[in-house]
Amino acid sequence: MNRLIVKPGKGYMKIALLFYLLAIFFFVMLIITSYASTHDDTQEAILACCGLPIAVGLIPTIIYRNVKMIFDNDGVVSSNILGMSKKYSWSDITEAKLLNDSQYRCSVYANDKKVGSAIFSYDGYTQMLDILIKKQLLEKSDIVEKAKRRAAITQPGGLSGTIFKNKR
Repeated sequence: MNRLIVKPGKGYMKIALLFYLLAIFFFVMLIITSYASTHDDTQEAILACCGLPIAVGLIPTIIYRNVKMIFDNDGVVSSNILGMSKKYSWSDITEAKLLNDSQYRCSVYANDKKVGSAIFSYDGYTQMLDILIKKQLLEKSDIVEKAKRRAAITQPGGLSGTIFKNKR
């Protein structure tokens, strides 16, 4: 089996970029008002407006950078929002559940503990479903097919995923 990395799609970085551009806009406004106004209150308000978009933009950046699940021959490695990883062997993985909600969230469990989850907009989502079906952790059903179609629509160029060969 090839190594499959399932992680948030580039949409998260696009959202973060929007907030960073908003912060730059407010920073430019701060420079302009510093020449036009002698009131410190205006400058302080605009400076506060610079910090808010930067803080909000950090959230999707951290999610994009840290959250991922890696599937390989040995098992699953799951990383949370803080970047802390934990490895689970295939014998530890007990089941996978696919919710029939608007995001088609697929959660992987080891010994009744949630290992990680992915939604249809994640890179590698459809390949993850195929691996889980092949390992008999997820049943092939109409919900799986709907989730695959939804993922194919939202990903540029059809099915998504980042697959690397094992370099051992």
